[in-house]
Amino acid sequence: MQSHSTGIRNLNFDEYKKINIVFPSISEQKKIVAKLDKFSENIKRLEDAARKNLQNAKDLFNSVLNETFKNKSAVANDNRQVYKKTHWEVKKLGEVCQFIRGLTYSKKDEVISSSNVVLRANNIDLSTNFLDFSELKYISGTIKIPASKKVRKDSILICTASGSKNHLGKVAFIEKDYPYAFGGFMGLIVPFEEIFSKFLFYIFNSSEYRKFINCLTNGVNINNLRFSQLAEFRFQLPELNDQKKIVARLDKLSAETKKLEIVYQKKIDGLAELKKSVFKQTFDCG
Repeated sequence: MQSHSTGIRNLNFDEYKKINIVFPSISEQKKIVAKLDKFSENIKRLEDAARKNLQNAKDLFNSVLNETFKNKSAVANDNRQVYKKTHWEVKKLGEVCQFIRGLTYSKKDEVISSSNVVLRANNIDLSTNFLDFSELKYISGTIKIPASKKVRKDSILICTASGSKNHLGKVAFIEKDYPYAFGGFMGLIVPFEEIFSKFLFYIFNSSEYRKFINCLTNGVNINNLRFSQLAEFRFQLPELNDQKKIVARLDKLSAETKKLEIVYQKKIDGLAELKKSVFKQTFDCG
């Protein structure tokens, strides 16, 4: 149905004129429209309710997380366990971990594929704080990458430079050893023995940490973080056993939240498919 004369793709209206379309009477059209309008309203109402429930599930977890790490002498309650902060010690980030700078390399070192993989800022999903391996950067296999420049289990990968301020300071928890390096715009945070690595990761997901990062990047042209700046971040640290208990409860709540998110997202997707199916059946002339 396209005209290809002179290389220009145009619609051939003569061909369209040959298509037979069956129209019901005007009164029947109005009835169909009224039914579809009502159906669409109901679908939208159900979708809105599912989206609200989805957001409520996320908000509940974030609320518990932020209350747990609120930087003041208070009681954090996740409706299951009360954490009294009377014995929490104020620490600077630089006192409880080691910072490792990312691997630097030149543009000419980049190749299409090799055994040397380098993780960059795009490999941290901003919405989930999980590693994303969908787009990997490769450098020449002849380059020897030091073990210190590879991500390791129980460390935390952090973005220290980005064109977008929203991505500055984002983190991902490394759950196992990977043979992957991390690039020059990234850093690796390796916790000392006094702090449970997953506990520190949850701190990095708190609003207190985000406020700190926002203060550091408040200038117009600031798009990088220095380790010396990050080292000044203050937070409260309980004893190691208490850290592990808190992490266990946050892990459990996080898992429950993710299950709810899957349920509500499936419902939203199902409603969209139902709407598409009903409209198709309504106007299917075959």
